[in-house]
Amino acid sequence: MRIFLFSLIACLLFGSCSNVQQLQVESINQFQVIETSKGEITFGIDATVYNPNSFTIKVKDFDLKLKINNVNLGKANIDRKFKLKGKSTESYYFEVKVKVGNMLFGALPLIASLSKDKQAKIHLEGKVKASVMGIPKKVKVGIEKDVTLRK
Repeated sequence: MRIFLFSLIACLLFGSCSNVQQLQVESINQFQVIETSKGEITFGIDATVYNPNSFTIKVKDFDLKLKINNVNLGKANIDRKFKLKGKSTESYYFEVKVKVGNMLFGALPLIASLSKDKQAKIHLEGKVKASVMGIPKKVKVGIEKDVTLRK
């Protein structure tokens, strides 16, 4: 009987988070170049994110492709983990690092234009590596927005 009850409780707990709904990035409030170094660019992003799930999602990393003004910069990674509260729309600030590698020569004119321009088209698409109640999950995310650049 105990095994049955334990199995039932485990199924209810883990079954409720098996269908993680897609996160919705509603807006990008701030976007700026923090640092450029050899082969790597660090961007600061403040985004409003809606988590439609009833549970908190702990974001561990991104597997996101970043494009700025239709220039593919590559895969974006975060420096620190953070939590998205369940059933909430909140603003989150995080820094992402993009290794530009062989794209460096294509990225240099883009970075130069970002320092002069006031607007840029930001495109993020891919998956967020997260955990829900300790269980690893991948959640789809995607956004394309025109944003005002912060100097």
